[in-house]
Amino acid sequence: TVNCDMLIEQLSAFLDGDLSAPECARIQRHARQCPRCTTLTEELQGTIGLCRRAAATPLPPGGPL
Repeated sequence: TVNCDMLIEQLSAFLDGDLSAPECARIQRHARQCPRCTTLTEELQGTIGLCRRAAATPLPPGGPL
């Protein structure tokens, strides 16, 4: 059984895909049932997505302004 503290401890590994399928399923089940963890997980996933998209965007030529 996953509780909020366990989810927070394992959230980074979960989002990075470093947990086993049963561990991921337990975290997903808890996040679906807990509004606080649902919000935390969704917001962190969104932030990671923004960072990945920003990292993939090439910088304009000419260096810093």
